[in-house]
This record gives sequence, C-alpha cells and structure tokens, in this order.
Amino acid sequence: MVRGGKVARAPSETLAISNRAGQFRRMKLVHSSLASLFLLAAPAAAEEPVQWETLEGLSPAEIGDLVLEGRDHRQIVEVEERSHSMNPPGMRELLMRDLPRRTAEGCVRTRWQATFWVGTSTDPMKTGLWRLLGGYEEISLGERTPCILADYTSLGTGVDVATGLAGLKVLAQIGAGERELECVDQTEGNVCRTPRMMRDAIRYASAWHVRREGSAMEFWLGIRGMGPVTEVSVPDDPLAKVQIERAYPPPF
Repeated sequence: MVRGGKVARAPSETLAISNRAGQFRRMKLVHSSLASLFLLAAPAAAEEPVQWETLEGLSPAEIGDLVLEGRDHRQIVEVEERSHSMNPPGMRELLMRDLPRRTAEGCVRTRWQATFWVGTSTDPMKTGLWRLLGGYEEISLGERTPCILADYTSLGTGVDVATGLAGLKVLAQIGAGERELECVDQTEGNVCRTPRMMRDAIRYASAWHVRREGSAMEFWLGIRGMGPVTEVSVPDDPLAKVQIERAYPPPF
C-alpha cells in the first residue's frame, strides 16, 4: 500500500525487516570482532637478525644485551671469537661469558655461543645471527682467587655444578697424594717417570673439562686447544687406581 509517496507495510512485514536488519548488524559486529582477533593473533614481522658488523665498538656488556635480547642472562663480561678450522667460509662463532658468581663450594659462570653468517652467501637466511646456544655452566674452586680471575672447567655429559665442584676437590686431593696412580704417556715426555711427576702433572695443570665416563669422572688437563692433553680418569671406587693418560689430541 502507498501512502503519501511512501510504501506502507503490514506490521508483520515491518517486524521481519527489522529482524533482518538486527541480524545484519550483529553479523557486522561479529565480523569486526573476528577481524580484531586475527589482527592481534597475527605474528609480528620477523626482525632483522643481529649482524656481525654491528658488534663493532661495543663493550662486552653491550654485545651481550644485543645478542641475548629476550634471554635471561647476567651481565656479559668476556667476549671472544672461537676459531675452528672446520667451519665453512663465512661462519663466525662468538663465545660470551657472564659475570661469575661465588657459591658456598666455588665459582660458577655461564657461557653462551652465537653463530653468525658473514657476507659470503647469497642466501638471505644465511646472514647475521643464525644460531644461539647456551647457557652452559662452567665451574672453578676459586680458592684464594677472585672468581673473575679464576681458571674454569666446562661441564660435560652427566655432570652438574655440584658434582663437578666435588670432583675438582677430589682431583686436588689426588694431586696431593691420596690415591694410587697408573700412567701412560704417548708424548715421550716425563709425566709417567715417577709417582711425584704424575702428581705434579695433576697439581700444576688446570682441568678445562670434566665429564662422566661410566663409573668414573674424567678430567682433561692442560690448555684447551694447545699442546698435549692429560686425561685423568677417577673411578668412583676410592680403592681403584686413578688412570693418567697424556697424548696429543686428534688433528681436527
């Protein structure tokens, strides 16, 4: 029906149109809400990885904050590049160590390892920071030495901080003469010549790595990456002989 140029509708028809309009408005609200949810859930654009060149001029603490952003870490106080002849061209490895902390038994610090690809690859995935590993704990008895100046031992398979520190104390006791020793020297040196020389090899060398090997704790003594290694195997049985073997590591 037409009244005054307008279409007059029956009450039932008007109600139906009103219901459809309400449904349409509700659909728009649902779609708007979903769109907002999708927008919130959408991952942020991937950030550019830290580039090797950006480390220029930064202090160890600043390098740590940059490379370890988002990771829980103490202040980085030591940074060094790790050289390895087996690395492919363009790969650079960075070692970072945090501020040591003294515990009741000794000193503990954490090591992080960052791998970078540096400007030799056309692959965009191989540029800047590629991999970050850590934090690996290192230990020292730190007797009569500030923790920041102590020599540290890395922890290998089956060894936690408490076990490693206890093992270092046992190693010191062996150097003082508390266990019977057996010795093999493949370097044609004098380590195995007398019991005193065997003990001196333990007493005056630093253990740079310790690991669990079967029923024994195994310590590697000397200077990491340089010269021969003195391997000292300490059985859990206090009556068993301690095995000393001095040799040059494989050339790799």
